[in-house]
Amino acid sequence: AQQRRKAPGFIQKPQHVTVYEGDTARLECQVSAVPEPQIFWKKDNEMIEFNTDRISMFQDYTGKIGLLIHDVNKKDAGWYTVSALNDAGAETCHARLDVATYINRPAPGSKQLKMRPSLSKYVTLNCQGIDVQDAFLPDTDVYQVASYGGLTESEEL
Repeated sequence: AQQRRKAPGFIQKPQHVTVYEGDTARLECQVSAVPEPQIFWKKDNEMIEFNTDRISMFQDYTGKIGLLIHDVNKKDAGWYTVSALNDAGAETCHARLDVATYINRPAPGSKQLKMRPSLSKYVTLNCQGIDVQDAFLPDTDVYQVASYGGLTESEEL
């Protein structure tokens, strides 16, 4: 008995995905075809190589297929194309992968600063103290400043 042939058709098309750097991206779709189709993935019209630890493809008996990209980085962002091909025909779909950056995530290798409460009205941005005399009155002697009674503290500081 000859098996009926059916060109590939997407039952579920891949969706546009946004993931954060360092996370895992998963592009999924579902295809129906007889006989089972060969699946090809491209990124920005370049064939994807699956021989890396980061990028893999999966396919199950229901026709669900997908692309997994571990430890996503900005270079992974772009247009992805999935093509299903058998001897009855071919079908292609596209999806976009966007890669976002965590705003409050510390950069790799950066040291977390220890913060402690302070009652000071002055803020130091470089984690070092400042010499008030040099910063505000560079040409005066500290004793002259202490004897000058006209200095007042600003509430704006």
